[in-house]
Amino acid sequence: MKHSNAVSFLAVILAIAMTACYVYNHVENSQNKKQSVIVKSVDAIYSANFADDRVLMGAAQNVFVGKVIGQTGTEGSGANLETDFAVQVLFNIKGNLQGVVSVHQVGGYDNGVLYEVSNDQPIQGTQNAGYLLLPGSTYLLATRHSPDIDWYMLNTFPAARKLISDDNNLGSVKLQNLAANDPRVQQLEAAYPNEILLNADVAHNMTLNSYVSTHPVLPPPPPVAPTSTPSVATSSSFTETSSSADFSSASSTASSTTPSTTADSSSSAVAATSSSSY
Repeated sequence: MKHSNAVSFLAVILAIAMTACYVYNHVENSQNKKQSVIVKSVDAIYSANFADDRVLMGAAQNVFVGKVIGQTGTEGSGANLETDFAVQVLFNIKGNLQGVVSVHQVGGYDNGVLYEVSNDQPIQGTQNAGYLLLPGSTYLLATRHSPDIDWYMLNTFPAARKLISDDNNLGSVKLQNLAANDPRVQQLEAAYPNEILLNADVAHNMTLNSYVSTHPVLPPPPPVAPTSTPSVATSSSFTETSSSADFSSASSTASSTTPSTTADSSSSAVAATSSSSY
């Protein structure tokens, strides 16, 4: 591996993210016999343990299920190539996106060569679909937002995406139901409240859509002021047995009408919003 190539690739990554999620290691050529296309794989070294869903959710700024409408272009070339897709948002896990958004994926085709990020783990649901997002298919996507050009960078780690459906004929309601009941979606929903934010994001105020910022803890209600217990009059004409019964009743009444007070402690949440990309 030439040092200049590694420096060039790392410079591009640092330009699009303050906390780079991978660096160039080496490029490996292989022949995809099924599609008769040359594939060049870029190895990835990750700066965080994205195999932990809490870390994955903490590093992501928008996690959602969306249907790929189509490819809209490419940027860069060779090992620095990114492919752009228009994606219809159907279901939000983290954040609240609506409509069609631009999703950028590292890799793509350049002069007949497919550049992709290699991983030791398979991408869930994509064994037969290939590396690049496919128009007409619906995916779970963990991304980071870049406000300057308003696009969402897909994390290249395998657990950051999953193919939900490759049926282009399914409507939005059906796809939303599939998303809501998908085990992987439910795993990330469960991890979100326990997300682990990246230290660099916290230091640079880049924790967009963090759980504590979108689910602030409300202060406890004020204690209820106690009320006086009304006195119960007794009649001298009652027999001893009746007086005893009335006293018991009054005691029961006093007990049931005396309110209880509770005090819950909580801490206020501070919203931190900014952006970056993988």
